[in-house]
Amino acid sequence: MRISLCPPNFRLIFGFSAVVICGLIIHFNVRAARASAWSHGTVQWQLERAVHLEPANAEYPFKLGRLHQLINQDSDSAQKWFELAVRNNPHSSEYYLALAKACFTNDDRTRMIRALQSALNVDPNTPSTAWEAANLYLAAGYRERALPLIRYAATTSWVYRSAALRLAWQSTHDVDRVISEAIPVDPELYREFFRLLLSKGNLRDADKLWNHIQQLNGPFPANIVFEYFDSLTEQRRPIEAERVWQQLARLSPEAESHQSTNGNFVVNSGFEESLLNGGRDWRVSPQDKITIQTHELDFHSGRRSLLLTFNMVTSGDAGVFQFVPIEPNANYVLSLAFKPLNMEGAHGIAAVVSDAYTGRTLASTEEILGSGAWSTVATPFHTDNDTTLIILHFGRPAGTLLRGELKIDDVRISKE
Repeated sequence: MRISLCPPNFRLIFGFSAVVICGLIIHFNVRAARASAWSHGTVQWQLERAVHLEPANAEYPFKLGRLHQLINQDSDSAQKWFELAVRNNPHSSEYYLALAKACFTNDDRTRMIRALQSALNVDPNTPSTAWEAANLYLAAGYRERALPLIRYAATTSWVYRSAALRLAWQSTHDVDRVISEAIPVDPELYREFFRLLLSKGNLRDADKLWNHIQQLNGPFPANIVFEYFDSLTEQRRPIEAERVWQQLARLSPEAESHQSTNGNFVVNSGFEESLLNGGRDWRVSPQDKITIQTHELDFHSGRRSLLLTFNMVTSGDAGVFQFVPIEPNANYVLSLAFKPLNMEGAHGIAAVVSDAYTGRTLASTEEILGSGAWSTVATPFHTDNDTTLIILHFGRPAGTLLRGELKIDDVRISKE
């Protein structure tokens, strides 16, 4: 006798169940496909159809909220759909940020703050999330909440550094708060902060910024103060500019190696260090048909000299100069070593000292022409009663041709 382990009724039930399950799978797949297709629409009813077909999908109410927010300018409807999106998916910072923006437009500060905090809770490490939250907090007047987020965005992403500085300054106009709360310790950012302040003629706040920087340990590049130094110089504060340069030596190895020494008011007088092109060091202003470079194969002393190459030049300026703070109504001596090679022209190159503010020439060496071995030249000069800053440069009367090479070394201005 055989006993059936699979009675006919069971097979019938199993087959029917399989058909139902397959039908449901097909139904839901078709429903999802239709919803996905409607969600790509650009009009309201298409997105509403997608939400109706797939009410648990967070993306569709989010898209519908964006349409109401951006196209219909209906922030109330946008907020409603964004709230559905975050209920369906409470793990998306994008949805929370969109909800926060709608709440801000609707002047619903309580829900806005709650949405922003949720966005930061689910996505605490993404700079863009912190940045968007900071901007909304600022727009709503919550500066204390915004500044730490600005700092985090600027610290974790270079994309936001410059924008963070400007946003923090515009929202506070307080150097102390910007430095302590809103931007990271970064030399290039501090230099940009100097530029931002000085572009508005705000030298007083630039002074504050410098005081903050002095409290840090560094090391910093010397160029961090270039704009600040020049602004002090332009404002006829050369003594303060010199003090800033000396203070920078504690924070910057570059500035430390570019200080005046041994009674010589000229910095980097033997061109042993790199040319910083700013601050108290030599400035290089490129001139047509003049090449300026340091030279390590031929020098008067040390291991380098400055090489100027003139290729049929008519300019009156060689393109190298240095600001030198000086005492008024005092006697000084300008001296240097030089070596010309095939220097030909109606006028040669001379070292010239001029008052930086009046432009009056105080001293000029003899013009250098021809060829020869290393030689030295010196000339005394007396400063005017109001002279506090001079420009030391190399020049000649303009208009006639000059060619050849000139090496310069051991430039010195000393007080008699």
